[in-house]
Amino acid sequence: MRDLDLRGAGNLLGGEQSGFIAEIGYETYQKILEEAIQELKEQDFKEVFKEELEKENRFVRDVHIDTDVEMLIPIEYVSNTQERLSLYTELRR
Repeated sequence: MRDLDLRGAGNLLGGEQSGFIAEIGYETYQKILEEAIQELKEQDFKEVFKEELEKENRFVRDVHIDTDVEMLIPIEYVSNTQERLSLYTELRR
């Protein structure tokens, strides 16, 4: 547990989370960990995981970011309201 704490994980499932996992949350930490493992499989250990990688379907995962910061496209950048709304719609997709 101390090792995890030093590496930024802390108590993964408890309230005593420390390091960067406390800032990004368990779900995001888990996604980052999965991506790192996948990258290792594809690059450093591709011969070991050859069969698994051949069977695996690649897909893009959705990312959801919750923040208290209000993010708006400034009027100075896009003055046309309809165009700004179209940009928001496109960014949401």
